[in-house]
Amino acid sequence: MANFNPNSDATELWLDGADAATLSYHAGTEKVSEWRDKSGHDRHCGQADANRAPRRFGAGIAFDGFQSLIATDLSLPYQNQDFTLGILVSGSSTTGASYEPFFSAAVQPQDFGTFALVRYPKSDRQRIDGCLGSDLANYIYGEIGTYSSKGEPHQTIVLTKKAGEVSIRIGGATYVAQPAVSSNDLITQYMIGNSGFSSADYLYGACFEVVLAYNADPIEVEGYLSRKWGTAYALPADHPYHISSGDFLPPSTQAAKVSGIVQIDGTPAQRTVRAFGYAPTVHEIDGNTISQSKSLGHATSDPDTGEYTINLLGGYDRQVFVVAFDDYGADFQPDLALAVGDRVHPTTPNGYVWECVGAGTLPSEEPAWIIDTETAQLYGTASMITRPFYRPMVHGPVMPEVVGINKNDLLAALDAAGTLDSGAYTPETWAILDDAVQAGQAVYDDPEADQATVDAATQAINDAIEGLEAPEPLPTVIGEASGGGFYAGDIEDDGQWYKLIVADIEAEVYGLKWMDPRSDWPQALSNTDGPSNTLSMAGDARFEAGNHCLDYRGGGFDDWYMPARSELQAIYENLGHNKTPPAGFESGGAQAFHASHYYWCSTQSAPDYAWVRGFSDGFETRGLKNYMDRRLRPIRRIPFTPEAG
Repeated sequence: MANFNPNSDATELWLDGADAATLSYHAGTEKVSEWRDKSGHDRHCGQADANRAPRRFGAGIAFDGFQSLIATDLSLPYQNQDFTLGILVSGSSTTGASYEPFFSAAVQPQDFGTFALVRYPKSDRQRIDGCLGSDLANYIYGEIGTYSSKGEPHQTIVLTKKAGEVSIRIGGATYVAQPAVSSNDLITQYMIGNSGFSSADYLYGACFEVVLAYNADPIEVEGYLSRKWGTAYALPADHPYHISSGDFLPPSTQAAKVSGIVQIDGTPAQRTVRAFGYAPTVHEIDGNTISQSKSLGHATSDPDTGEYTINLLGGYDRQVFVVAFDDYGADFQPDLALAVGDRVHPTTPNGYVWECVGAGTLPSEEPAWIIDTETAQLYGTASMITRPFYRPMVHGPVMPEVVGINKNDLLAALDAAGTLDSGAYTPETWAILDDAVQAGQAVYDDPEADQATVDAATQAINDAIEGLEAPEPLPTVIGEASGGGFYAGDIEDDGQWYKLIVADIEAEVYGLKWMDPRSDWPQALSNTDGPSNTLSMAGDARFEAGNHCLDYRGGGFDDWYMPARSELQAIYENLGHNKTPPAGFESGGAQAFHASHYYWCSTQSAPDYAWVRGFSDGFETRGLKNYMDRRLRPIRRIPFTPEAG
């Protein structure tokens, strides 16, 4: 099965939550103001009202009720088109919307749903509804089982209109409805998170990707979404895109970091530094979804230079604050054993901490702390010196540096290769693809791979797929046109069977020498392997006959050669004048072998001789290699496996 590729002319709408570059935000927030269409048709959706804008949620868009994204002023034909709409969404809560629409589209303003609607109905939270056309009562619904929590994926939802039939696929299962018909033929608007019917219809969940394409196979769209987003393990075991296990992970390995220098009074200092999101971030703590500033990573600055780099969680690509923390040390505890470098602060803060410079044990009662930053004092048996305690220093907000290692295309290429059948292609071209896939998988699994390496691996796989060649159709009737020439018989060579193809008579020549000056050529002794014999002569001017065959390009093929001894015999048995040859090869026929001249073989018979054969009676003899009164016709061969019995 081929793979669906959304980056094609058939795609009319493509919203990809994994591509952070397609999202814009209301100032100072994670509320999405625009989600840009990647199809090339500029069918972007957005929300101008920040109070109604959904939030970024991982690699998706989170809707917490009364929020939506909308696109208007569209002109998308659909009436006479077969199409597929694929969506990947998270589970919903059980809160009180009448319906929870993931996607709806309209052919007239304020009439959402007359084209397409995908939603949860409040009345039955174990199903998903879908409809197409003007009859909104004509719903298809599919069983989905229990809800998962927001952020965990459901199976993909695929709504399809094909050959007058409407269907919805959920998790690999298909549900079919009566055909729906609309008199309108242009989609004018669509909405995500709200249906437009009622203010009571809103979504509690998240949307990760939407793709609408003409004439797309719904199973391939389902496979594309589930493989990309790691939900293919949830497909039925017999589904062509099923995998045995998986995780819900954003397909991009985008990384982000923030760097700087910590200084105290102009002097580099070693500090723990931690980055926090400037805007609230939707995340989960102990199973509860919250929206607050989140710690995104930490590091320790270099004691000599003060430099630090914090790698941010999840490739976070929005504004952050960086906070540098001084070491406040441990609370005073009686008889606490200290090692050099340990710090202790008094029970009553006073702006200082005491750092151990000589290992020992604190006294059983808290001492009177002496503020002396020059001379160490003895506390119990521990020698300690006073250090000023610096309150946390805050830098920001700052924008992280985003390192966009995007492996989406590599994953798609690996998936595309994984659906192909090796038996449908030639072994040579399949081996090239197999090597590219193995190398590409290694790059995909390598967390250190840079974008150039990822792109090169992707290109290698795509080039190998493009270069795949189907095996040549096998001829069955002696004399039929095939493979740039004519079928002339079969031969076995080292356990492999081949169909022999003789070139058109236009390639036949007279007067070429086998080898001049003649001498021993032990590289051409095989009776069955003409290609090996002939290739041993390649580029050597002494071998006129062999190089004529190698240079021939009949039918666009470049694997012509001079027949070996047994190959020429097999050809004679089928095309010889006294063997009842097929039409065209009989004596005087347009493709007939010459009756009064011998034909060269590529097999040496003795140091100065090579085998030759006549086609009038099949007589075989030896001929001097530099003798000119000989004929030659190139051949090629096609491997095949004989049918059993």
